[in-house]
Amino acid sequence: MTRAGAAAPARERAWIVAAALVAAAALIARFHNAFAYPPLRDYDAAGHALNVFAFYQGRLPDPQSWSGFHPPLYYALGAALWHALPEAIPVHAALRLLSAAAGFAAIAIAWRALRRVVSPAGAAVVAGFVLCAPVMAIATSMLGNE
Repeated sequence: MTRAGAAAPARERAWIVAAALVAAAALIARFHNAFAYPPLRDYDAAGHALNVFAFYQGRLPDPQSWSGFHPPLYYALGAALWHALPEAIPVHAALRLLSAAAGFAAIAIAWRALRRVVSPAGAAVVAGFVLCAPVMAIATSMLGNE
């Protein structure tokens, strides 16, 4: 193998490591922010909270408070999570973590699909860029349209 041939895999690994560090920083930031920001300060949080609360009480939300086009799956999962978690965990933080988990899962699926059409390093860099978007890394959102 030539020197140039050996450098290519090393360069690929370096990009993958850099993207993994970015992903880790985004994950840490989102986890921190889920607990650090006050409840109901999220963008359109009141509507999301009302919908989760309705499911928590075992009823369907008022269609006028549906908060736009969001599917009810998040609200139903949020209510189930609310029932399952101990009271020591703030509901708003759990809902933000649920939103973050959905977003990170979507990015993982996209990264895996991208690896079929571009190099692993290219897919990792794209995923890292998306994870740097404010809704993914620093948002306080209860639902970030993941």
